[in-house]
Amino acid sequence: MSNHDDEESMKEVLDHCEKVIEEVEEGKRSSTTAQDDLRDCIAKMEDLTRRVSQLCLFSDNEMYDELPTASLPYFLLPCYLAMATNALIVDRSEMIKYKEMSKAYFHDFLERLSNYDVIGFVLPWVAKRMSDEAEIRPAREPPAADRRLIKQKRYEQEAAMKEARENFRYQLQKNNGDDNALRSLMVVTLRLYAHKAMDTLNYLDEEINMLEYMSKLKSGEEQPLPKIKSKLPTFIIAKSAEQKKVFGLGYPAIPTVTVDEWYDGMVKSGRFAQPTANRVVGAPEECEQSEDEDAGDDDEKRAKLQRWDEYKDDHRRGWGNMHNKG
Repeated sequence: MSNHDDEESMKEVLDHCEKVIEEVEEGKRSSTTAQDDLRDCIAKMEDLTRRVSQLCLFSDNEMYDELPTASLPYFLLPCYLAMATNALIVDRSEMIKYKEMSKAYFHDFLERLSNYDVIGFVLPWVAKRMSDEAEIRPAREPPAADRRLIKQKRYEQEAAMKEARENFRYQLQKNNGDDNALRSLMVVTLRLYAHKAMDTLNYLDEEINMLEYMSKLKSGEEQPLPKIKSKLPTFIIAKSAEQKKVFGLGYPAIPTVTVDEWYDGMVKSGRFAQPTANRVVGAPEECEQSEDEDAGDDDEKRAKLQRWDEYKDDHRRGWGNMHNKG
């Protein structure tokens, strides 16, 4: 078999596996056959990875713009392996192992893109590894506000890359065999998958942490966090001290308090504000004026009450309603 035929065969395998993975992710492939198809693709892509290595398609001293266009699609091999491995349904006891395998494939994919200058953003685990080797304190994680801005910028970049990819596909359909359009399409596809890989890695880390915690719980290495609840005591509120005595006799096991005692307790616990908390204290002159006004108001009220009492003595109840009373 010639090298050209070999390359055609390799490209067919890669395209087939790409289609299977995309259909599984989008739910277009039957669930009964999806797992077998994924395992078959993983085996084929592992073999394809060995063939790429034997053919030396990538050189360590080159950048991506120096590589032939036909070699660029094979950058996606570790990414597809990561996606297929992550989509496998496995026994709970093996879930951590498969998540770690998927994570390792994503790391390999992103580090290759970084080494060949396809992507320019910093890979956190690489930065940590380099700082550990150089015994340098790693940079602090950016605050939440900065992380939101970074995430928003990444979404905007992904949207722009998706649009660019569709444009390059359209150009390629119009001019079949246009190497520039094909090359641009491959580069933007690699960068788009790099962004997806970073997002998936965040979810993988969370899943692995949760699975490890559940495993420790099951083995007894970790104890579940106790649920602390503030116990609310049962009590009866009586209107007066006399009722308190009665309820106390009837329900000796339940504490009984009067309304005043209950209110004072709520004030002391801070649940109610102090009675004087919202009172506005005026100047001494205003206080004196207020006291004089209150005294005048009291005299007027007493006079009104006295006139009302005299009126009731002279006019008994019902005296004015004489209709139909004989």
